[in-house]
Amino acid sequence: MKATELLERYQAGQRDFSGKNLRGQNFRGQTLSGAIFADTDICGANFAYANLRGANFSYAKAGLPKRWAISLFIASLLLSAMSGLVSGVIGLMSSFVLEIYSPGAQDVGFFVLASTLTFIFLLFNRGIKDSLASTSSSTLTLLVGYAIAFVLFFALTATVAETTVGNFLVTTMGLLTLAGVLLLTLVGSVAIVMVMAIAGNAAIVFSSIVAFTAAIATVVIIFKPLVTTQFVITRVIFSVVIALMVTGTSIYVGWRAWQKDKRDTWICSTGCALVTINGTSFRRANLTDVNFVEASLKSTDLRQALLRRTCWRNTQNIEQARVWGTYLDNSQICQLVVNGNAQEQSYKGMNLAGLNLDQANLYRADLTETSLLQSTLQKANLASANLIDANLTQANLRGANLANAKLLRAQLEHTDLRDVTLTGAYIENWRINLETKLDNIHCDYVFMHLPAHNSSSENRYRKPDSWNHVFAEGEFADFITPLPKTLDLYHTGVVDICAVAIAFHDLQIQYSQANLSIVEIEKRGQHRQKLLMRVDADQQNDLSELHSEYFKRYEHLLTLPPKDIHALMMAKGQATQRLAGLIGLSELRDKDLR
Repeated sequence: MKATELLERYQAGQRDFSGKNLRGQNFRGQTLSGAIFADTDICGANFAYANLRGANFSYAKAGLPKRWAISLFIASLLLSAMSGLVSGVIGLMSSFVLEIYSPGAQDVGFFVLASTLTFIFLLFNRGIKDSLASTSSSTLTLLVGYAIAFVLFFALTATVAETTVGNFLVTTMGLLTLAGVLLLTLVGSVAIVMVMAIAGNAAIVFSSIVAFTAAIATVVIIFKPLVTTQFVITRVIFSVVIALMVTGTSIYVGWRAWQKDKRDTWICSTGCALVTINGTSFRRANLTDVNFVEASLKSTDLRQALLRRTCWRNTQNIEQARVWGTYLDNSQICQLVVNGNAQEQSYKGMNLAGLNLDQANLYRADLTETSLLQSTLQKANLASANLIDANLTQANLRGANLANAKLLRAQLEHTDLRDVTLTGAYIENWRINLETKLDNIHCDYVFMHLPAHNSSSENRYRKPDSWNHVFAEGEFADFITPLPKTLDLYHTGVVDICAVAIAFHDLQIQYSQANLSIVEIEKRGQHRQKLLMRVDADQQNDLSELHSEYFKRYEHLLTLPPKDIHALMMAKGQATQRLAGLIGLSELRDKDLR
């Protein structure tokens, strides 16, 4: 199907394009949100900068057009052959160390051999940057040494100066050649990455055979006219050994880069960049809520794409995609979103915001201080997970298992906790608000305090307090739901119970339309001498006005003699007396606790 035809059908209201052949089609910058491309061939298709929000690419096949893939595969083999050829030249230069009758050549041989072995050692242990830096500094040091020697010896004899100049020129040529050929050996590493990105891991064997064959052939061809003595045969063997060492190192570095080794990231980036040319492109596309389940993303460009709640479950060949500027560039996160299995693994302090972890296995995972802002974890297994100080704001946890999870200081504002299992969870100082969805939570009991190192000797403040009781259905939500916006009447001085009851009764009469009702009475302060009374009021009323009128009346009552206040309370009726009794009982309970 052509891009123009598909876009016309999309504008007409069609959304399902499953099973279509969209090879090489251009949708750059188009809006195709909600479109279904399940089981579609999108090799070479261009979706760069497109709005694909909510689209479905499950089981789709992305990658390179066949002709371009074959061309790149042949080019990568040619690069491997060139790397082998360069390795053969290094072996030849190293064999100069055996030229005992030519001191100048032998010096070059010694230096090339030492530099090559150092280069190989550093490549194995520290990566490319250190190896090139070491070789360059050694080269510069030797050149400076020869220059100083030339200046010193020129003052002595012309013969010594002439010899020094000769050695200097020979060495300079040798060192410049060495720097070039060592750099060219890295082409083989890039070729290895390209071959595996195009044809898979098994292709490394074929590419290695080509490189080794080219290295051996280079040495044999150069020495073939000279193979007349045992000495030349020795040089051939010596050269082949060095050439194979260099070639093998180049292959190993390429394989290591393919495994996302941090020492050689630029090699992997370069190889992947080359094999994504003309491949499927989602560069800077909006892939919010897009479904890539079981899709094949070989040679796909995902650079700087917007990946919010994108589903990557069981996506194939994602390691062969170009993912710079996205969270997929982190191998640990990439593995998490693809496999969905992070049992007992640590993501402490990591940024996992906006990930799709639906049905993921995070049993006993360490998510301390982890950001899961706006992530979706529907039906995820978070049992016994460590979510201390985790940010789950606006996350979707519907149906998740949080049994025995540690939610100490976890941020859960605007979070969907419907159908969640919370039995045994530690919810000390967790942060929820009125927008936190708490419908149909499955919870027998929770703990309000997390003991140090899970010590059983510390009081965990179980709720319900009795180990013989559990929350009834829906009771936990009633227990934990934050109070709505209330009128808070906070008394900081000595509290007169009768004056409080009278002032509140008068406020109810004066503002009958506000439907004032007390929802909580609490003693505050170090010695519990202060009183906080939370009152529910219709939201259209001005709480500031109600607060002012209440305390104006209360402060006036405090100017009256105590017996007059008591008499006035009795005259107000039973409702006022019951309120005074309620506050008095609260005070008695507080004294009992002390």
